[in-house]
Amino acid sequence: VGVVGGQQPAPYGGFDYSKLCRNLQWIEAYDIGGTCEILRSLWLYPERRPYVQTWFSTGEAKNDAWFLWYYLLHGNRGVIAWPAQGEDSWFRYKGNDVAPFIRENVETIREVQGELSRAILDPDARFDPDPIAVFYSHPSVQVGWVMDVVTHGSSWPNRSSGVDNSCQTAGKNRVAWFKLLEDCGFQYNVMSGDQVAQGVLVEQGYRVLILDRTVALSDAEASAIQVFVRAGGTVIADYLTGLFDEHGVGRARGALDDLFAIHRDESAGYLDGQSITEIDGELYEKPFIERLSAYADAIQYKGIIVYERGTRAMEAGQAVGHADGADVIIKHETGRGRTVFLNLTPLAYYDMNERLSEFGERWRGILTGLLAESGLTPRAQVLSAGTPVPLTEIVWWRRGDRLVMGVVKNPARQGTISGTGTIHGVTGEPLDVEIRFRRSVHDVKNLRTGQALPEGDVIRTRWKPWEALLFEMAAPED
Repeated sequence: VGVVGGQQPAPYGGFDYSKLCRNLQWIEAYDIGGTCEILRSLWLYPERRPYVQTWFSTGEAKNDAWFLWYYLLHGNRGVIAWPAQGEDSWFRYKGNDVAPFIRENVETIREVQGELSRAILDPDARFDPDPIAVFYSHPSVQVGWVMDVVTHGSSWPNRSSGVDNSCQTAGKNRVAWFKLLEDCGFQYNVMSGDQVAQGVLVEQGYRVLILDRTVALSDAEASAIQVFVRAGGTVIADYLTGLFDEHGVGRARGALDDLFAIHRDESAGYLDGQSITEIDGELYEKPFIERLSAYADAIQYKGIIVYERGTRAMEAGQAVGHADGADVIIKHETGRGRTVFLNLTPLAYYDMNERLSEFGERWRGILTGLLAESGLTPRAQVLSAGTPVPLTEIVWWRRGDRLVMGVVKNPARQGTISGTGTIHGVTGEPLDVEIRFRRSVHDVKNLRTGQALPEGDVIRTRWKPWEALLFEMAAPED
């Protein structure tokens, strides 16, 4: 049984991926709200199941090539090639033959479908993340949706799936966290509430759990998270954590308030003091950053929006910063582990301009520092002329004793039903890059050229940013 036209996690259509992944054998899901990463994670064990993308050509060969490389490196088994109608059809372009922008990618199409793809799509290959889990809570998506529609007033039933795709806070916040982790040089697995409640965090050796806008938590999930921390894990949460149970029923105190050592004074309000909705769906035709109207009068910490105006650290906690009476980045050690309650929203990191600005640098500095305190540093970094290459992602796959590393441009892409969405930064010129590793690598092979490379802690190569770099090496013993 399979599904095409899969939407982002939402109340619409019942797209709860923690349930769908238990009952489907394959899916084509639009890349909205992080569906690609969710499927890759939830279908990682005990078996891999196929997920694909629909490919709407942009009419620009470089953008199309990037699309095919990006989704191969992220584990997609293929694409559904969707030609336009009439004179714009790829196969009868302006009444003639195959469109020239498709012909330009003949070699790319052959390469991604060829032997090279086995490095990632072999049934025995597994995504190889850092020991970081990002929590997938569908009850939080549902509660968050109710918060989102407050801005509509009595017209909330008219909120369409298209508006929800572009204005759902839970989905955009999730993608912001994904891009933030990837920009810091880390990979992760998405973990469902059932997995967390069953103790998978400790069982599989995770070291960090990200609670991204996890407004709803069950008692079982909260208990398992406490066990994870006492066993030595780190939990990093952004805001509103655990204020509801799994049925959307409000709690007198957050399910993890004591674990985070925080006290909330809700009378102070949230955001600008009047709002609980971050993305104003009434402004859906405006640029993304302009939809964040509640940010205008919100408290800020170093240019980052504070969500909970009345939250303070309890005596056991330590606040790294303060902003107009609110505490931010509240740390608490308990058992062998620790917690960090940010009280900051990363949502604006979804916006490409913010991501590439000083705002983005501040967020990366915060997260990189917190992960370093948990003993995590990136396995590799891509540099050009000594400077990190922006919007670059490194992905890792493991086949037995071999590790496969892919390098690809990593824009924020909003997949849509009728078009490609926006793809940024992949049509530039080739550049010389250095891939610097945390430790020396050996038995390295360039999978695209077949060239064997010497042992060392750096690979120097030339990169076309609309394509991918792909290397295979001996997997480290640890």
